[in-house]
Amino acid sequence: MTLTSFFRECDPKLKQVVIPLPSFWWSRPYEYAWASQYAQGCVLDAACGISHPFKFWLTEHCDEVHGCDLDPRILSHAAILQDIVVDFGEQEAAWIKQEGYLHRLKLLRADLGMLPYGNESFDTIFCISVFEHLPDAVKPAVMQEFHRTLKGGATLVMTLDYPLANPAFMVQAIQDSGFELKEPHDFSIPEDAITGQGLMCYRLLLTKKPSS
Repeated sequence: MTLTSFFRECDPKLKQVVIPLPSFWWSRPYEYAWASQYAQGCVLDAACGISHPFKFWLTEHCDEVHGCDLDPRILSHAAILQDIVVDFGEQEAAWIKQEGYLHRLKLLRADLGMLPYGNESFDTIFCISVFEHLPDAVKPAVMQEFHRTLKGGATLVMTLDYPLANPAFMVQAIQDSGFELKEPHDFSIPEDAITGQGLMCYRLLLTKKPSS
């Protein structure tokens, strides 16, 4: 199995992650299906978004779930529920509230380049379709913060939209920050790569080298 590659139409996908996913979400069904394999222990959903449901799903499968986002609404349960109403519907927001998902999460407002967590806090960090939105100049600092806050031997689960973010650019950032790219990997673009809005989606599975 190729752990680092473009998503393909034949890959597994999810139609529901706690709540049904919008039909126009072209990549998230694949991203969530793949990322869900690595949910364990104490995790961080980095730049988790406001309404995005993956953080809620993680609370059902991990010992402790942290989420952070730069959007100040991440600190308000009412604002999160309102955003779920807008993106998913009133019924879905009511379900999230009724089942107490928001109370299972530890949410903070945070800049990815200055994470407010201690060294070696997490068993897994998820960073789903975030890096393409960051300036190249800040990406090394973000990778260093992920490295600092992950435990030795722990996993960084990333996806990014291509060509807004280029996997080739990431290789140097990976090496500079002390991560290892898990084998096998494939940087070629398959004929059946999933596409949407002129983009393709790439996955990266990285490991923090254990301390010697």
